[in-house]
Amino acid sequence: MIFGILWKLRKKNFFNGFIFLLYVVLYSSIRIFVENFRADKLTYLGDLSAAQTMGVAAIAVSIVIILVLSRREKIIKAH
Repeated sequence: MIFGILWKLRKKNFFNGFIFLLYVVLYSSIRIFVENFRADKLTYLGDLSAAQTMGVAAIAVSIVIILVLSRREKIIKAH
């Protein structure tokens, strides 16, 4: 599923690194979902597992980077 989404978007005109950052967001989202079904997960911070916590962190960092780079790309194109 992730491959199909990334493959469709590969020819669009995004800034360098967008496809990779989108991959990180999509993979982390699926990983958070799948971790709910594991029986042997290491939990802390309430009911979150270590993998879920890392997934949330990866999503947050990737989204921030996407926002910063897209704004930077718009500023560069405007000048």
